[in-house]
Amino acid sequence: MFSEQHMYTFVKAAAVSLNMVQTLKALPFMKKCHKDQVRKGTEHIPYIYHPLMMACHALALGINEDTILASVLLHDVCEDCGIAPDELPMSEDIRKTVKLLTKDPVNDDDKYYKAISENREATVVKILDRCNNISTMAGAFSSLKIAEYIDETEKYTLPLLNKMKTDYPEFYNAAFLIKYQMLTVLDSMKRMLVLND
Repeated sequence: MFSEQHMYTFVKAAAVSLNMVQTLKALPFMKKCHKDQVRKGTEHIPYIYHPLMMACHALALGINEDTILASVLLHDVCEDCGIAPDELPMSEDIRKTVKLLTKDPVNDDDKYYKAISENREATVVKILDRCNNISTMAGAFSSLKIAEYIDETEKYTLPLLNKMKTDYPEFYNAAFLIKYQMLTVLDSMKRMLVLND
């Protein structure tokens, strides 16, 4: 769908022009960590596309904060690459944000999303993450997994998105556009599931 090189260059150029020191550190670290990993599904899409698309999406929406973009790039590194949040070569704010976004199998979804909702940066990153995931789930998930993902999104992510819109007015426009995209995808997926039954 997109070129890894173009997305990487776009994010790097934005980071250079906006003097995003942490994002510039996160880019090569993320690339090294996700090397040779692929996304779920039959298409074998390089995993790096996911954080890069999220970063490009954030920049296109006017979300250009260093901590948020670096956290976007690293949000799956701990969970998928066996690296502890405290081992990330990043600022404490980014390590904290990534730690909140890293699912602990012991914690349930209520605790996981509650902790995220109490952190501005984690809230924004999680919303971008879920938006990207639901936008690409048709080719990667079974019908059962899609239904579960829709339920989880409606129960946890949409309230998080409303919190972003009301509590962080600097992201109001971005939240509106993300909500529009997410609701459209969710509605399409629900209709597809009904037709497949």
